[in-house]
Amino acid sequence: MQSIKKLIILITLSIIILNAQELKKSKYDINKCIKITYTKEDIKKYKKLIEEGEIEGYSCAGIYYARQGNFDEAINYFNKGKEKGSIESYAQLGSLYSSFLHDYKKAVKNYKVAANAGHGKAAHNLGVYYYKNFKYDEAYKWFMKSYETGDLNSLLSIGLMYIDQKKYNEAIETFKKVGELGEPRGYYELGTFYQLNKDMQDKEKGIKYYKKCYEMEYGLCAAAIGEYYEEDKKDYKKA
Repeated sequence: MQSIKKLIILITLSIIILNAQELKKSKYDINKCIKITYTKEDIKKYKKLIEEGEIEGYSCAGIYYARQGNFDEAINYFNKGKEKGSIESYAQLGSLYSSFLHDYKKAVKNYKVAANAGHGKAAHNLGVYYYKNFKYDEAYKWFMKSYETGDLNSLLSIGLMYIDQKKYNEAIETFKKVGELGEPRGYYELGTFYQLNKDMQDKEKGIKYYKKCYEMEYGLCAAAIGEYYEEDKKDYKKA
């Protein structure tokens, strides 16, 4: 009896390992399938991709049907993509369940498969899900996993999460790092933090960081600088 139990466990583990090995990351650029409007020619093209053996054809077809509001057909294609080992199909199905069907349990399940296979966007979306539910440790874990794939949005999200937790020094260091890595929104968030945070308000520092991100040609910082000097004029007139 004990031997049978061990055999069942070994078979189960073998299936899990096999499934993990079967996951594939195609070189096909999924962004080619993401459009504002679609035509019937698009779905023909995606089905041709499938015929040619491109697994992301399933993801593309799923996205197409999701955008048409045909969720059953979208799920059908994403599931077919999953059967072929498409990591993207797991991620896209997670987004369908999250954004359109609001079945977060299924969304999380699919996102986790994709995220653990190195899909940065799926990991980021998991971070957002846990962040919204105030599960900060879990959110941090998935944001970091996403950041490790090169997604600076996730590092920025960690900074915002630190502010919610009133971990201001950690937030400041995180935003600085984002800015230093070439993403102007890091400096924008620093500027906004110093302008508006009552506990650590320092308007001079705020404008300094707005100027830094303005130099990186980020439009919101130009607007923020304008507002700062407009307020400064009003305060001067009042005095």
